[in-house]
Amino acid sequence: AYTSGITGVTFNSALTKVSDYMFYNSADLAGIDFGNVTEIGNYAFYGCTALREVVIPDAVTEIGESVFRGCTGLVSVTLPDGLDSVPMYMFYGCTSLAGIDIPESVTEIGDYAFYGCGSISEFDFKNVEAVAVYAFVGTDLEEVDAPKLKVVGSAAFGELPLVSVNLPEATEIYSYAFYNCGSLSSVSVPK
Repeated sequence: AYTSGITGVTFNSALTKVSDYMFYNSADLAGIDFGNVTEIGNYAFYGCTALREVVIPDAVTEIGESVFRGCTGLVSVTLPDGLDSVPMYMFYGCTSLAGIDIPESVTEIGDYAFYGCGSISEFDFKNVEAVAVYAFVGTDLEEVDAPKLKVVGSAAFGELPLVSVNLPEATEIYSYAFYNCGSLSSVSVPK
């Protein structure tokens, strides 16, 4: 799509899908009104560096991968209730992202979902049961308190300033899950 000059988009009531790559690298896009959209395609808003805040309505039930990848200006996101997973690469490289509202329905965080999101210093894991590979590498998390987390993918929490980890329900923790976490001093997992 490589559009330029578009600063805002409002989807009319007839449109239900934002197509793959629809606003790819639309650097000036600063506002989105999703209208009646129920599906957001892969890379739909990739590289939209002017986006600051996104509220995805509850009507959205399908979200592709890398939707907001590289949106370096993105500060806060509200995900729709009913969403069961944060897709792979969804916020990869969103360096300004500090606030993310994860609904109770989310049980899985996909591969590289928050990779390089250096402004995330807190994350409410609520009902998350699985965190995939490299999901939080490059964030600023100091604590992981995930009461329902069962599966921790390879390097899921690598290279973090982690101090403490509490995973009372963990059943699988894959290799390098906490690699290069030099400040980690407390880990609690089932016996």
